[in-house]
Amino acid sequence: MAGYDTTGTTLAYASYQLARNPEIQEKLRNEIEDLVGLKDDSEMTYDDIHSMTYLDQIISETLRFHNPIGILNRAPSKDYKIPGHDIMISKDQMTWINAVGIHFNPKYYENPDEFNPDHFTKEVKADRKPDAFLPFGQGPRACIGMRFALLEAKLALANMVRKFTLLPSEKTKEPLELDPQSGIAYPKNGLYIKLEKRSS
Repeated sequence: MAGYDTTGTTLAYASYQLARNPEIQEKLRNEIEDLVGLKDDSEMTYDDIHSMTYLDQIISETLRFHNPIGILNRAPSKDYKIPGHDIMISKDQMTWINAVGIHFNPKYYENPDEFNPDHFTKEVKADRKPDAFLPFGQGPRACIGMRFALLEAKLALANMVRKFTLLPSEKTKEPLELDPQSGIAYPKNGLYIKLEKRSS
């Protein structure tokens, strides 16, 4: 579940946001085509994917805006006093961290209720604490599959945007409502877009 559903959910939400934001979709398509031109899928390399800065911004903003797992749980290996407070977390005491609350805090993200890949430009990220972005956790207990998950999500999204125009679908019920029975951020009524094949 951790390696499959989370990546699939991220791709679904990224596709949904690109369908809703055609100017962001077109900017991404331009980046992809400027970098790889009309190469076959097999010719899109690892280095190509890592050179696509706007693609990275879109995936990061998708993970901020639609974090697949919105709460992290951790237990300290020794008693820990929160700096600047009288709060003590005892050794082995399970602690829950509200990543969604952090991701939508205007202290860290300007206009947090707006899907905006510019939240993740190099300059903006440099001015923000790294702990304000937690889709994979942080530190020594961060997700061990993060790099692979990001690579496969970027490769899939880049190839989809090259071949198709992503469009909204009337089947998606908005505003989105999360399924309260799910541990992953699945929309209660599904998430749909339309694909229109692009001419080469």
